Amino acid sequence: MKFSIFAPGSIGNVASGFDILGLAVDGLGDTFHFQASESYSIRVTGRDAADIPLEPAQNVVTIAAESFYRLFG
Repeated sequence: MKFSIFAPGSIGNVASGFDILGLAVDGLGDTFHFQASESYSIRVTGRDAADIPLEPAQNVVTIAAESFYRLFG
């Protein structure tokens, strides 16, 4: 199984909307690629790649992916 997910960049707290309104930012975002495997690796590229933790326990994508795989095998 192999799939990709794109999460657009966003802006929250828009004017008087506080936490109710948000805007997706065209052209900015994150693309996540998943492929079934016995093990995993994390590779981060892009403008802010150096700020993303590669340690699985501290990377929110890895935590979510592990939960997904446990739930759906």
